[in-house]
Amino acid sequence: MKRALVLISFAVLLLASCRLSQFNPFKSVEEYPAPEFTADNTRFYELGCFESTDCLPADLKTIEHPIGRIYPLDNTLGGLDPKLPMAKTETMSLKYDIVIPAVYTEGCRGIFYVRYLVEVEGEMHLIDSAQGMQQLYAPIESEDEALSYAVAATGLTPLNDLEQNPLYKRYSRPLIESHSTFDGTQFTVNLYDTNLCGCGPHVVSMTTVTVQQDGSISKSEAVGAFSDPETDGLCVD
Repeated sequence: MKRALVLISFAVLLLASCRLSQFNPFKSVEEYPAPEFTADNTRFYELGCFESTDCLPADLKTIEHPIGRIYPLDNTLGGLDPKLPMAKTETMSLKYDIVIPAVYTEGCRGIFYVRYLVEVEGEMHLIDSAQGMQQLYAPIESEDEALSYAVAATGLTPLNDLEQNPLYKRYSRPLIESHSTFDGTQFTVNLYDTNLCGCGPHVVSMTTVTVQQDGSISKSEAVGAFSDPETDGLCVD
């Protein structure tokens, strides 16, 4: 009888531990599948824009702040709708007292002003503001579109498969992998700032981007997420 009670108690403890592991509030990563988008860069490849700015029409070659480089879109922007031919542009400046219209900026000592080239009905346009993004892509109608729109408008990065880096130092628990949700009124997108400046440790921060259906966005305060100890001695200008 005693042996039977021991076996029953062991079985109950085993089931309880399995349930706790499944619903563990202290888990290190809240996992979500990576978005399966593909950006179509065919049109700007055909125009030769990724080799030279000679592809630009005359009116965009004479703007006040010339386009420096043109880049293919990352696949994370593949959820944008309408699906227009689009490319990313960067103009770099070391001067902090000038203002270059841009969708967002990135960089360290050198500031990169990010704008987009978009072809609409055969004409190439430069999108250089959040308002320009709204006019082109609103209304935002799906979670996939909201994720790509948040990335395009902020320059933040979607990160998934965070469990694959167990040696990273964690500053938040759990780390919430990138995903988009809709509550019937607005979209919420979880993204990361992977732009690292200065000397280590380099802490990647986590930000929640709220996307309204009219294309307006807001960002939460950034929260330290994780750092790679191997970059602690790295300095980035």
